[in-house]
Amino acid sequence: MLLVILLLFAVTLTAQTTPQDFSIVLLPDTQFYSELHPLIFEQQTKWIVDNRAKWNIQAVLGEGDIVNTPSKAYEWVNADTAIKTLDAAGIPYALAIGNHDYDNVAPSSRGTVAYNQTFGVSRYLSKPWYIGHFGTTNENFYIEFTVNGQRYIVLALEYYPRTAVLDWADDLMTANS
Repeated sequence: MLLVILLLFAVTLTAQTTPQDFSIVLLPDTQFYSELHPLIFEQQTKWIVDNRAKWNIQAVLGEGDIVNTPSKAYEWVNADTAIKTLDAAGIPYALAIGNHDYDNVAPSSRGTVAYNQTFGVSRYLSKPWYIGHFGTTNENFYIEFTVNGQRYIVLALEYYPRTAVLDWADDLMTANS
């Protein structure tokens, strides 16, 4: 009986894992890892690289708040170090800016010097999956990747996007429906 159950379980697992299946990893609020636990952040990105084939990982999406205190340079260095693991493996990623990533943790000021020094346009330009950005900075950008012939576009938009940004995103999605 146990053998039958194990065989059924194995068949079920096999049936659920097909070449069409793929994964997207979400990294929510890495701010405390960047601030206090950089090794955890590095272990997360290492896990992504180490498990890329097993889980068919196609992209990594950062949901904002990359750092906790944007004026502390070491937090950006820690985040940069962790994300360089993804760079080395060629895994597409989009790290959206969160409220803690704005200069002085003040999104209303729209200051993004530290964010753009670490995760600005220049970091992404050589990456084949980085497609474009709004304006001259990288608070609003998009990437794309293709899985099984299906093209996916991911937009990373600023915290509380302005009307002009939403119009840009709408135009982009309309042009790429």
